[in-house]
Amino acid sequence: MSVFNLDDNNNIIVTNGHFTFLTGEDEVRQLIMHKLKLWYGEWYLARSKGVRYKEKILIKGPDANIVKAEFRRAILDTKEVVSLKSFDILQDNETREMFVTGEILTTYGVITLNQEVV
Repeated sequence: MSVFNLDDNNNIIVTNGHFTFLTGEDEVRQLIMHKLKLWYGEWYLARSKGVRYKEKILIKGPDANIVKAEFRRAILDTKEVVSLKSFDILQDNETREMFVTGEILTTYGVITLNQEVV
């Protein structure tokens, strides 16, 4: 399987007039990053997909275990992901940023993730 290679703004990368594609670990890393950025109900073709940011994460006093479970579910729901070797949520209250970090076992090997999600 392969996916379009996208830049940081989700634009398809074209090289010498041709689309570029990702395969293997890079493909899975990009798929995971997109899963973590997709809000629940946002995609009209699959309203039941996505992270429940409004309902479980961006609320007053969110339960850390529920937040972790929500991101874990999104990652494990990604094609080619086998399991999570390590996984954590890092929150910077000063900058109001949240990062998902971890090592993910895929059918292509282990990939490292350090992704800003909010």
